[in-house]
Amino acid sequence: MARSSSAARQGWRLCLPAIRTGGVKSREQAQQEYVASHDPGAGKDGSDSEVTAGIYGMVLNRGTYLDSCSVEATWGVSICAAVQNGAVVGVSVRTTPASAATGDCTAAKVREIIFPPCC
Repeated sequence: MARSSSAARQGWRLCLPAIRTGGVKSREQAQQEYVASHDPGAGKDGSDSEVTAGIYGMVLNRGTYLDSCSVEATWGVSICAAVQNGAVVGVSVRTTPASAATGDCTAAKVREIIFPPCC
């Protein structure tokens, strides 16, 4: 007979820190809206160029925006941002340890960043 994991047997839940969005769309919501509204025939002439995640990563990885959000050097911060035409349209932030205030502050600071426009 197969046994379930110790955590499941004892009714424990393994949880990641909550995703914070600062009260606006998450990156996932923005992506879903974009996919739902995107015209698959657009940009066939090559005019719909895209900026790579690496270029956006170079902007986000500077991290100076974290200073004003009381992020400790020992913390982990995970940020996913949806960017259209140089503006953040959705952001998801997870901090370890979990902190709603720090996550919301970080999301707000990310929304202030101007990214290279894609087209």
